[in-house]
Amino acid sequence: MKNKSEITDLIVTDLIVLVHGVNNTRTAAKDIYKNYLEQLHKCQDGKQGIAICGVIWPSQIIDDGEWYDFINFIGNITKLAPARDIGKNGLAPFLNAIATKHSKINIHLAGHSMGTLLIRGALHKLTTRIKTVFFIQSPLSANKSLPGVPSDVLDSKLEESYIDLWIHGPIVCTYSNKDSLLKGITSYVYETLGTEGFKKLSGNNKTLILRSGTKFSYKDFGKRFVSLDCGEVIGDHNDFKKQEVAQAHLAAIERSKRVITIPSQSTPEKFSLAVFKGKLYLAYKANEAANYIWITSSSDGQNWSDLNKVSGQSTSGSPALAVFNNQLYLAYKANEAANYIWITSSSDGQNWSDLNKVSGQSTSGSPALAVFNNQLYLAYKANNPTNTLCITSSSDGKNWSAN
Repeated sequence: MKNKSEITDLIVTDLIVLVHGVNNTRTAAKDIYKNYLEQLHKCQDGKQGIAICGVIWPSQIIDDGEWYDFINFIGNITKLAPARDIGKNGLAPFLNAIATKHSKINIHLAGHSMGTLLIRGALHKLTTRIKTVFFIQSPLSANKSLPGVPSDVLDSKLEESYIDLWIHGPIVCTYSNKDSLLKGITSYVYETLGTEGFKKLSGNNKTLILRSGTKFSYKDFGKRFVSLDCGEVIGDHNDFKKQEVAQAHLAAIERSKRVITIPSQSTPEKFSLAVFKGKLYLAYKANEAANYIWITSSSDGQNWSDLNKVSGQSTSGSPALAVFNNQLYLAYKANEAANYIWITSSSDGQNWSDLNKVSGQSTSGSPALAVFNNQLYLAYKANNPTNTLCITSSSDGKNWSAN
């Protein structure tokens, strides 16, 4: 965070791309960025390597009075379609070009108010994943069913499955019960991130309370979605340029740098890990309709091999891995109505044996494997309404005991 002449002497590791909200002149936008940068600078604790890029976009597209005309809000907000398109056709190509030319730089997106709409538009056209996203008092929504909202124009709905394709994480949003503008939208039209946070999302999310003087650790941002309750710090919609907000932003960025991602790989289910012949193996169900089983390996836990599809095999659950008799074993529930349990093995982690069906056994869940007393054990949930836990064992990986 130094001036232009000093940046050339730095090794830039992280680029924060900031996007201002609606109805800001070029001068006003520069002031916003200058003020927020000053807060970020106060929180850096001597760390270097972070560069800031402020996006200037033609944001004067809706009269201030129309913001507060909540009865006609939907009609007025359709005027913001250009903001979404600027994100798709302007911001996204810019980000893709940076990622191509500077592949080692981590890109972080941050937007205030309707600037988050540009970010939302850009996410649709990215060819690279973004490290973090920081929504500041956003009028977008985490509610998946917003009757009456023209999502083709506003594109306000945040679908978790799509976000996983775009953003490494964490994804953070600030919200405040003192934001009169967004409170009006929430009361009359739909629930916004800036008043509700990610409360409507299921699963991997948490809420942090930002108080005056609060200083978060990167460990506080251990969930995929993090809502920052800023009611004690953000007094109104544009009152976000605070040191506490900036420090939370940097903590989220630090969190993203401490988590390793496996490029181009995702799964809707749990996965399995095993150490085999000096390598760490990862097996998972593909995040696609075919439900193929994929395996990748790493010799250092950071850099991963090309994907290896277990030929002809797919699953409706999560696969299981275990090492037994110098072979890597893979067990899974069949991708068919019968829910049979199948097992295959490999001596090299790439080429797999013919399928071996565990005779007479099926499951409504996902199996688990473990080695104990020179036996390979298989545990699974019974494929009936009792959900009984069943266990069987084998001395050779082919013939199994009665459960």
